[in-house]
Amino acid sequence: MYEAKTDLYAPGVTRKIFADEKTPTQSLTLGYGMFEAGAKTGLHSHDTEEAFFIVHGYGAVRDAEGNEYKAELGTVLYVPANFVHEFKNVSDAPLIFFYVHPKAKITSRRF
Repeated sequence: MYEAKTDLYAPGVTRKIFADEKTPTQSLTLGYGMFEAGAKTGLHSHDTEEAFFIVHGYGAVRDAEGNEYKAELGTVLYVPANFVHEFKNVSDAPLIFFYVHPKAKITSRRF
């Protein structure tokens, strides 16, 4: 059995990864994220598509041009491959979500 690993993706941003290239599943990355109040990822992109499902709190996704898209309880967000974006918590409460990528090994770039 695989034990999920936990890491600190950015200040105030904790991830728990359930499936990736180190698990028996070779076709996806699946994880859980928690952002403390005001935390953000910074602008970045991935070589795969990404989807988020918000289970607690309120946040936003900002693109490289400064456009913002709401991320609140029950929201499903789709991010295309290589789309430069920043995910952030815009509330005083934790922002919690699940995310998935359609392959087990992803490459990310930070800007």
